[in-house]
Amino acid sequence: GDLLGGADLTLDLRVDPRTTVGRLAEHLGRLGVEFRWRTAVLGVERGTGGDAAVATTRGGIAADHVVVCVGHDLDHLLPDVAESVDLRRCALQMALVDRPEGLRTHAAVLTATSMLRYEGMASLPGASAVRDELAADAPELLRMDANVMFAERPDGTLLVGDSHTYDVTVDPFCEEWISERLLAEVAAVLGVEGLRVRQRWQGVYAKSPDAGSHLRRRRDETVTVVTMTTGTGMTLSFGIAAETLDGLG
Repeated sequence: GDLLGGADLTLDLRVDPRTTVGRLAEHLGRLGVEFRWRTAVLGVERGTGGDAAVATTRGGIAADHVVVCVGHDLDHLLPDVAESVDLRRCALQMALVDRPEGLRTHAAVLTATSMLRYEGMASLPGASAVRDELAADAPELLRMDANVMFAERPDGTLLVGDSHTYDVTVDPFCEEWISERLLAEVAAVLGVEGLRVRQRWQGVYAKSPDAGSHLRRRRDETVTVVTMTTGTGMTLSFGIAAETLDGLG
């Protein structure tokens, strides 16, 4: 077929996004971290006593320092910071499909389109040849800014993705031609005629052409803003969190 080769990234760690956040919250709760569930933050500013004041739907909270991590909703809370880096929303279409019979993979499988999306690969000399080949053979994949990939969940289903569109606001409506094209590409990689779809959905994350992989800014002496501005949040989040907390002194 068209498969020429690949790389086995043995140090990669996969987590199930549908369960990991809840399990992290449970773990941190056992360590004494307090969560304010069903509570919305309305504003963050420097308090009169020199501390940080957070206004919420359940009253105010005072702290020595506040770290604002609200992702693509930063423009709702601190629009001046968001606008300074032209922060936008990236919407992506994904699907959950049944695993084809006989397939077992414990790895996340990327394809040539992935090489054009992740800086570690997109910066390599061979990336331009990959882009040229896709432009000639599958221009619609470049048009949707595709990252054709899949990963197996613990229950055996496959997470399949994904496309990318960018704007200040994004519509909640998915384009069927994009879903069909992505599913066809994954089916071709797996060597099957088609895939049975269980679910479809739209994901959204923050994107900025000016902030690099992430935005980290000390707004004043009591407030630090941190958000990912690419699709690598699950990969970089723990390192960025550690650096941010270390930088608070």
